[in-house]
Amino acid sequence: MSQSDTEDTADYCQCRLTRGNATRVSWIPVVYGKTGNTIRLKSGEDWSDGWLVAEIYGKSTAIRVQRDEEFRRRMKRMSSIRKETARD
Repeated sequence: MSQSDTEDTADYCQCRLTRGNATRVSWIPVVYGKTGNTIRLKSGEDWSDGWLVAEIYGKSTAIRVQRDEEFRRRMKRMSSIRKETARD
């Protein structure tokens, strides 16, 4: 799949979001990913209002975003296991 194919079928865009002094980078649905939009974010069961879409970096499909997130979780878990093993 080429870059333009991904953008044509994109479900999510990676954005830099700001709220006050806080900044975070998140994948959000393309429909909300417009520079200058103010959105709500969900973390666990809680919602937080007032996040400004400051910059958009790229777009991707839902399947690719989910696969990449699962990979990051596995790597983080493996990293913590290595740290625990090194302490023993």
